[in-house]
Amino acid sequence: MNVWRLQTNTESDTGEKSAHYCIQNGIIAMGWSLKDAEMVDAAARQERDTIVTFDDYTAFWVKYDPYGTGGKVDGSIKRLYWDVQEGDLVWIRTDGIYYLGRVTADSRWQFVCTPEAQHWDAGNQVTHVEWVKVGGEGDVAGAVSTALIHGHTLQRIHKAGVAEYSQMC
Repeated sequence: MNVWRLQTNTESDTGEKSAHYCIQNGIIAMGWSLKDAEMVDAAARQERDTIVTFDDYTAFWVKYDPYGTGGKVDGSIKRLYWDVQEGDLVWIRTDGIYYLGRVTADSRWQFVCTPEAQHWDAGNQVTHVEWVKVGGEGDVAGAVSTALIHGHTLQRIHKAGVAEYSQMC
C-alpha cells in the first residue's frame, strides 16, 4: 500500500478547485485533459474523442504533442495509470479541509472528455475512490500537510509514519 497526495490546484473554467469534483464523483482526477479549446485541429479533436486506453492517450500525445512537451506524457499522469493500485490511500485538501481517499478493487483509469470533465480540467481519472473527510490542519499529521505544499500533481508521501497514520483515519 502506498500513500499519495494529489495537488488539486487545477482550476475549473470558473476558478474553482477540482477537489470538489473528485470527492463528489468518487474519483482521483487531474488535468492534461485535451480540452476542446486547446484542440484547434478538427482531426485532433475527433481522434481525442476515440481515446479509450492509456496506449491510445499516449499515442495521441506522440502524434499531436498538444502542449509542446516533445510528445511526452506528464509524469503524474503516468503515475496515476501505472503506480496507483488497489488499497492505496490518497490525500487531498480543499478549502482548508483534508480528505483521504481509498482506491478500491473496482478502480480503473479512464480518460474522460465530457464537457464537465473539461470544465474541471479533470480528464485523467481513477474511478471508484472512497473519500472520507478528515478535518482541518490541526486534524492531520504534519507530514501530510507539508506534503501538499510543493511537488508534482500526484506523488507518494514517503515520510515515516504517514502510512500508519493514514490507515487509522
